[in-house]
Amino acid sequence: MWFRRIFRKPTPEMGGAEALPNVLPAAATARREVVPEDGRYIEAAMTELVKVGLRLAPAARDDPARVAASIAYDCRGSSFAGEPGLGHWALFALAGHADGPRPFENAIRVDDHCYDVAEASDYAAMISNIAAMAGDKWPVKSVEARNASDPHKRIEFGKPVAITIHADPEIPPFELAHGKDFDWSVIFRLNERLPGDVEERFAIFLDGDATIVFLSPEDIGRLDAMTGWEFFYLDS
Repeated sequence: MWFRRIFRKPTPEMGGAEALPNVLPAAATARREVVPEDGRYIEAAMTELVKVGLRLAPAARDDPARVAASIAYDCRGSSFAGEPGLGHWALFALAGHADGPRPFENAIRVDDHCYDVAEASDYAAMISNIAAMAGDKWPVKSVEARNASDPHKRIEFGKPVAITIHADPEIPPFELAHGKDFDWSVIFRLNERLPGDVEERFAIFLDGDATIVFLSPEDIGRLDAMTGWEFFYLDS
């Protein structure tokens, strides 16, 4: 399902977490593949994720074992060079089932590919879904995306997309690059526009697609230590 493409190694600030073994293509020889019975490990990881600030969505609160089992079934066949650890299962849990309900209210996984054919409405919908993780802490009314050069034309490959977030109070618009892959600087632009009294930040982990959480900086650090990888939230 997903073969991890890691952009940065663990840093000293992340504590003693070890780098996770690489996920191998299914055709490669591996000692371990995900099987449906691994739902128990994903459920255990969900419990640990709650301890670092993740909030279970209604379906996961009602029947965490069922949600975890559906994720394991969806990810069956993913191959590892070694026995997966808690960090792996946590990332599976955060990603959730491709076609099922999200396990967490403040975590979302989104595709990063083929945005060269995206419409303005696709940008608006994705950013709305990300912003919605903030809930009442950032009540966004709507998100508008349009061609930055000519609002009357469709968005164009290689040209910027203007993003306007309608909230109270109003906030300045910003632009994203429109290419094959999504412009994830949106995470930093959103953080810059959060209300001043909001402690939490949007943070992103990139592995070929994107897993995004909305947590306090302290909890982001704890999540980094749990998974062994960094969720970025600072534009640096």
